[in-house]
Amino acid sequence: MFSVEKTGVFNDENSDTNAQVGETITYTITVLNTGSEPVSNINVADELITNQMSSNTITYLSGDSNMDNILDPGETWIYSATYIITAQDILAGEVENHVIVTGMNPDGEEEEDDDFETVELPSYVIDLVKMVVQDPNSFAPGNQVQFIIQITNNSNLPLYNTVINDQFNALELTFDPALNTSLETGNEHDWILNSPGNISTS
Repeated sequence: MFSVEKTGVFNDENSDTNAQVGETITYTITVLNTGSEPVSNINVADELITNQMSSNTITYLSGDSNMDNILDPGETWIYSATYIITAQDILAGEVENHVIVTGMNPDGEEEEDDDFETVELPSYVIDLVKMVVQDPNSFAPGNQVQFIIQITNNSNLPLYNTVINDQFNALELTFDPALNTSLETGNEHDWILNSPGNISTS
C-alpha cells in the first residue's frame, strides 16, 4: 500500500508577478509506502507533462535508500517534473494536473493511487467601462458633462496605485471611496470625471 501527493509551484522567472507564456511550473511528486509490504515496478504517469513535448520527463530524485528499485515499507520516493505554461493556461487562470502512480505488491497484484493539483497563475485582468451620467438629450453647448469610469479587477491579484488618464482636460477626477488604496480581486472602483464644459454640437 502506498500514497501519492503532488504539489506545484509557479516559477516567476522574470519576476514581474504575472504568469507569461514560456514560464514554468515545478511539480514535486511524493510516493510513500504506508504499508508493511514492499511495492515493485513503481510507475509515475502524468500526461500533462509527458504529452506537452517529448523532452519533458518525470525525474526520480531520491528515496530508494538501498537502491533496490523497490518501494520498501516506510520509504518515500521523490520525483520532479516541469510544465511549460501556455497561452490557454493563462486565459484559464490556472493549471489543473493529475498524476497516477502504479506498483506491484508481493502477490502480483497491481496497486494504484493518484492525486490532483491545481496551480493558480497570477495575472491582471481589468475591465474598464466609461459611462455618461446625464441624459444625452439634456446636452447643450457649453454644458459640463459628467462621466463615471468604472474599473473592475477580474484577476486573482489585488491592484495597487491605479492611475487613470483621460483625453479630457478634466476639471475634476475623484475616486470614491478615497481611503481604499487597493483594488481587490472581484471588486470595482468608480471614478467621477467632469469635462471642462467644452461640449459642442455638430
